[in-house]
Amino acid sequence: MLIPFWSLEDLPLDLSSPLCGENSLPATLVEYLKRADVFGEVLIFARSDQLKKFQKGDGTVSSLLREMRQGILGPFQLVESVKDLVVLDEEALDLVVSVLDSGVSKVVVQVPSPFLQGQALEGLVTALEGRIPRERLVLLPKMKNGDGVETLLENFDSWCESLRPHTNGFLFDLRSLGDGWRGKLVEAAEKMKGPRGKEDQPGTHIEVAFLCPPETVDVSLVSGLASALCKTSCRMSFPGPHSGEGPEGAPFVDLFAATLKSDRPDGLFTTVVCDESGVALGLVYSNVQSLHAAVECMRGVYWSRSRGGLWRKGDTSGAWQGLLSIDVDCDRDAIRFRVVQQGEPPAFCHLQRRTCWSAAAGLRALEETLKGRLKTAPAGSYTKRLFEDPQLLRHKLLEEAQELSEATEKDHVAAEAADLIFFALTRCTAAGVSLPDIEAHLDRRALKLKRRPGNAKQERILQAARELNQGHLNGS
Repeated sequence: MLIPFWSLEDLPLDLSSPLCGENSLPATLVEYLKRADVFGEVLIFARSDQLKKFQKGDGTVSSLLREMRQGILGPFQLVESVKDLVVLDEEALDLVVSVLDSGVSKVVVQVPSPFLQGQALEGLVTALEGRIPRERLVLLPKMKNGDGVETLLENFDSWCESLRPHTNGFLFDLRSLGDGWRGKLVEAAEKMKGPRGKEDQPGTHIEVAFLCPPETVDVSLVSGLASALCKTSCRMSFPGPHSGEGPEGAPFVDLFAATLKSDRPDGLFTTVVCDESGVALGLVYSNVQSLHAAVECMRGVYWSRSRGGLWRKGDTSGAWQGLLSIDVDCDRDAIRFRVVQQGEPPAFCHLQRRTCWSAAAGLRALEETLKGRLKTAPAGSYTKRLFEDPQLLRHKLLEEAQELSEATEKDHVAAEAADLIFFALTRCTAAGVSLPDIEAHLDRRALKLKRRPGNAKQERILQAARELNQGHLNGS
């Protein structure tokens, strides 16, 4: 619903001086954006020279995005006209692909208004065909000065109809529109619901986000927009602190809370607490005060109904939680906290269990067992040998990988995969690598557009065969 926004366009190429904020904000821009990142994607606008430095892996944009989970970056000037044909600037397209390949969740491509009319719009559709993944492309129509909300509504149907196969959605920069848009925004968003398509039809639904002047965004506007749209997603973005100043308008946590609804007499929000992998640890309650406290200290902080006050998880037990993210469900009546559970043991439940429902099972249970064995396995035990003898563990990994590749029956494949996973997790545990660490790598790889050929490496195959043969001769 809400997207924090930061513009680097007026800042130097590199940002080196710390920025001080008000209202208990962190002292640096990076720290502020990390807190904004708790609520999901953060929209960053940068100049072309800053974006090119990002492509080289340095500069302000790179340093910021490295600190965030989900960044939306732009605006990219990608669309141009060559001999009356609408084409994509190939150099700019290479930059976009590099940005997406680095893990940026979406890119914003600015489209001048002449390319959104008549035959030019048809040319734009052709130019976009198969070039950028639909779910990662946001189009920013560049409106003419003085255009109003009415101009958006006049063209929105045709834009959705033509560009639906190629874009995830539109970002409308209300800062460039004429006065008077604020009173018309809710009505306009409602009229956009039909052309956008149904949310339960992935690949066809169009998202809409509004970039608003900071002084116009308040709890009343956000609450009204959320209530009018109900389950239909419509997001609003607004600038954060700039040049050392605190954020203008209402604090972001208050705006996030304005999108929520509660049917409880006490107004509390049901909150599901999950670990890094999304496994539910327990059920708690939140309110605006506890949300502020959680974001301020980046910990799991909730509202205690029995004590009628803040509950800073772990202050007494030591089982505190590092805060990763806060999001809302599709009906806007429940919150999810994703946390890193700490403590010895890392237990959320008062019964000293990881979750309030049952003991861990599957891969999570295996990981917990191996972590315990790393500390307490008796001398001479097989697990102790694996931890202390890298060569033995290496041979077992090679052996089990070979046996998995040779298995044919379903149950045999599952059994060999279980063996291989056991030894792989043993290797990871010995190196201090957790399942969430592995999942994070998988998630980042899923965002890559450039792929390696993936051919087998002959020298590695021969080396593995030699080691397996030597291992069998030695009886390991």
